[in-house]
Amino acid sequence: MAITSSLKRGSIITNSELQKIFKCGTQGGIRFSKKTNCLVLISDHTKGIYEDKWIGNTLHYTGMGLSGDQRLDYRGNAILASFH
Repeated sequence: MAITSSLKRGSIITNSELQKIFKCGTQGGIRFSKKTNCLVLISDHTKGIYEDKWIGNTLHYTGMGLSGDQRLDYRGNAILASFH
């Protein structure tokens, strides 16, 4: 399934609009859609939980897990690791 949208860089959309466009879930920071084979990453600095940051053109994304080392074989992290 192709994604068709008029989204432009810098667009502000709602969580519901994001879900409709990418056919992904509405919760979590790592959202994978089997329908569109698309991985959506949410980088949210409003809660102060994760320290995602841009270095040049590369997003250094924290992944799932609130304590200890991040595991690449765990849920959303496994999907993220497979998209290299």
